[in-house]
Amino acid sequence: MPLSGQRAPVLPQAGERGGEGFATALAGVVLAGGQSRRMGQDKALLCCVAQGRVSLLRRAADSLRAICSEVWISCAAGRRHAGFDCVEDEPLPPVVRAEGRHDAGPLLGIITCLARAAREGRQGVLVLPCDMPLLPERLLRDLINGAAQHPTALAVYYRTPGGWEEPLVGVYRCGALPALREALLAGQCRVRAALPPEGKHLLPLSEAEHGLFANCNTPEQARALGVRAPSASEPG
Repeated sequence: MPLSGQRAPVLPQAGERGGEGFATALAGVVLAGGQSRRMGQDKALLCCVAQGRVSLLRRAADSLRAICSEVWISCAAGRRHAGFDCVEDEPLPPVVRAEGRHDAGPLLGIITCLARAAREGRQGVLVLPCDMPLLPERLLRDLINGAAQHPTALAVYYRTPGGWEEPLVGVYRCGALPALREALLAGQCRVRAALPPEGKHLLPLSEAEHGLFANCNTPEQARALGVRAPSASEPG
């Protein structure tokens, strides 16, 4: 079921240019398929205190909905979120299961959503983890513009001068699907290593903005970012 008030997909006409036109050809994808083991509870349902106690999942979905024509939630099989258009991970390849892994991390979610995007005639997806409460919408729009200006890049995401990269906030074109599947079948589950360097365009990100990508994997990190359980009361 789509988000309340979500627009129907409107793909750009031939010849339409610019980041805004390109964005309509993408699906926004919230990566919410993690096990949240270190958090001890589903972190997608934790709330941003300073933002009206909206859930992390809702905040990420709303950020993408402001840019893309459609928003999906990438989730593990059997862990759908009510009220959202959820895309459950496809089955793990045997080679990954043989290594004793129970999941392939966000790579499998990106692959599954790219496959749906390709079936629907979209150009790709804009992905965003559910647990980055500080990330501003403008950085997502800059990704869209960067991808529109580099049409041969299979993936576009940020890198700082110091070499830090964040491949889980990025644009992935459907053309990346064969290489991503090949990497997964080879047992390579790290998103950053799944594509060759020539297939990526990395946008510069200042060291000062690096902190905007802070995520919450533990209760301590969540508290530092102003994230609480839905029933948690604030002191004072």
